[in-house]
This record gives sequence, C-alpha cells and structure tokens, in this order.
Amino acid sequence: MIALGKAEFEYKISTQYDEDLIDLDIIKKKDLLANTKVKDKYKINLIKQIIMLLAIYFKAIFMYFKSLFIKPKISKKLFLDYYNKRILGHFENDSDSLLIDLNKFGKIINFFGLKTFFSQQLKMLILSFKYKILHNTIAKQSYYILKIISLTSYYKPNVIIGALDSSAVSDIYSIILKKYGIKFGCYSHGYNYEFRTEYIYIPFDFYFVWSNAHLKQIEAGCHIKSDCTFYITGSPFYNKVNFEDLQKDFKNNTLYDILVIGEYYYDDYSAQPFNSRATKKLANVLNKYTDKYKICIRPRMKDEYYEDMYKILKNNVSYSLPANQDNLTNSLFNDIQNSKIIISTFSGGIHDALLLHKPVIQTNFIGIKEPKEFDVNHAVYYTDTSRKLESMIEKIFNKKLDILDYDKNNKYYINSGKFNIDKAREIIDEHI
Repeated sequence: MIALGKAEFEYKISTQYDEDLIDLDIIKKKDLLANTKVKDKYKINLIKQIIMLLAIYFKAIFMYFKSLFIKPKISKKLFLDYYNKRILGHFENDSDSLLIDLNKFGKIINFFGLKTFFSQQLKMLILSFKYKILHNTIAKQSYYILKIISLTSYYKPNVIIGALDSSAVSDIYSIILKKYGIKFGCYSHGYNYEFRTEYIYIPFDFYFVWSNAHLKQIEAGCHIKSDCTFYITGSPFYNKVNFEDLQKDFKNNTLYDILVIGEYYYDDYSAQPFNSRATKKLANVLNKYTDKYKICIRPRMKDEYYEDMYKILKNNVSYSLPANQDNLTNSLFNDIQNSKIIISTFSGGIHDALLLHKPVIQTNFIGIKEPKEFDVNHAVYYTDTSRKLESMIEKIFNKKLDILDYDKNNKYYINSGKFNIDKAREIIDEHI
C-alpha cells in the first residue's frame, strides 16, 4: 500500500506486502518515484539490515523448535495495549480475556506460523528491490511480523483488539490475522486526524470510536474504504479518572499560569505534520512571558521537541517529563489541573483539559486543517499567528474572552469522557 502525506506528496510504501494491495496508479499519478528528496530519505544500509534480518530469522526458527516442547496458552480475546492498562485495562479481569503489553512476544510460533513468516519475508524482499524503497525498514517490519505470529501461535485467540489507531503495525497485523482467520479490532487511543493516522486503508474488522463527531472526522479523512465496522462506545481513557477529586484536590493549588503540551510524532510511514519552525515560533512567543507568568512545558519525553523548546526557554520555565502513565502523581491530569491555561498544537491532552474545564489555546502555525473544527465549535481558543497568540494570552488572563462551553463540547467530541464497556463486550463477543 502507498501511504501519502500531503506535504510535497511525500510517500512511503507501508506494510501491505501483497502486490494486489498496492495502488500503482497513485505512484503514476503523482510521479512520486521521480522525487529525489524522497529517494534521499531511504539510503540503503544493506549490511545493517542483513545482520538484523538474520537475527530475526534465527529467532523465528528457534521459536518454532520451542513449540515442540511448550504448549499454547489459549485465550479467546487478546488485548494489546501500550498505555499500561489505561485503555484496555477494563477487560483484564474477564475470564476469557488476556491483556498483553504491546511490546511483548508470544513464546512460540507453530509450523503454520513459520511458513507464513518466511512467505511474507519473500514478498517483502521482492517488493523492496522492485521499488528500492523499503531497505531501511525491512528488519523492523520483519520484527513486527514475527511478533504478531508469535502471539497468534501461543495464545490462539479468536479476536485481537489493540489500541492501534496510531500505529503503523496495524497494516502488518491485519495481513497476518486474515491468514489465521482472526478478527482484528481497534480501540481509539486518541482523536483521529488525517495527518496523525499512518494508514490510508483502515485495516480493522471493527473499530471503537469516541463519539459521532469522532466518527465524522474519520469518515472525512482520506482513507481508502474498507470493510471495517464502526461502533460508538465512548472513550476508554477516562473511566478510571475521578475528575471531581482532581478538581477538588487542586482547586487552590495552582502551580503554573501556562502549561504547554507538545510532541513530535516520528515514524517510518507517515508525513510529519509538525516541525521545529512551528515549535520555535511558539517558544519565542512564550519567551516574552517568562518574567510575568509561570510556564511549564510538558513534552512526551526528552526528545527533539524538548530540545527545541529548551534552546529558547532555558530560564524561568519548568519542564514536566511523564513518568508511569498509570501513576497520577506525575500524570498529565495533575499538570493540567495545576495550571490556569493550556496551550497545545495537537494532543489528546486538549480533551483532558476540556474535561477538567481548563481553557485551551490551540496553536496552528503550519496550516493543519483539522484543528479548525474545534474552532468552529468554540471548543478551544484557536490561533494561527504569533500576534493572535499573544493577544489571546493577555485576554484570557484579563478575562476578556467568552467562557468555553466545556460540557457541550465534551459531550460532542468525547461522549463526556464516558465509556460503555458493556456495549463493547457485546460487540467483541459478536466478532468471535
């Protein structure tokens, strides 16, 4: 499959290895193979890839021999989560379900799994040399193929559900699970946007979304249509968060005037919607207020976003780095409740802030179209220039802006933070 980003028609070949799934018309139409800038991003490093591939191949063979001595651990429903049970932990006590860390392998692969693995490797290698573009991702994708085969071989599930709406491994997993006849479901871990979604073909059999507005956003995206069925169940993120207690505990204990929530989102498959230029532009605005307001920057980790901010905002600014996602002591909810206003370009933290009735300024310095929907519905204070941002900060602190209708927007966008777990269980059972 060809995954297209909008910026200069950047493209990558994603992980659908069957040739009949590759839309060659898209390549011809956009003449993307002539784009030397794209070619330069994929310099061949064959020696490194060969070493990594050989290690993965030996691991596959070793896991097959282990299957001769280790029995499978059968579970009808397998939940894959990478947020420490924050999303799919609702199901961890169900007798026929098992919650697995997204980074873990199964202990074995069976003979069918071994055949499937090397069959996919052959297809992938053929495509790699044919299009001369997969060389830098072969080992990584082989790793994920082996992982999902090991999970299916060891646990023998009827259905696999993952918080994989923002993960490019979804395409890989979809191909393998179809070969096993296993249904593939997705819980959305965040609000979907065209730029944030790594696949253009929705690879799931069923998909749980947060609200009618969330579904509308997905349908408006540039996805190739699939047979995926969508169900509105609400967001699974917030059921275990007591917002009333948070609001009460921090009501008179505000640490920051401004909290900035930000991240860069890199992977091998999709165009990056954010960049250093936009981040530095925001940092330069904030730098004017470091003596006047207490400012806290909340990056995902000590990454390029952190570095870009720190180069400009070294003094009189706090940095809050996430700890365990399950630990509310240093959670995003705490930082939000400890702050007077929130600034973000793109983050699920926007919804966290609205649930906590905190005013949000959404900056959009590089012309992403989706955030404007929040502006139309007056869910956030929206700005696309530095001058507007400066004016907006002052107006909020001086109470010269209309108060946002938090409850209305929370209901519209995220079902007021409620998750219908009984409905979700019924739907999963229907797909077994």
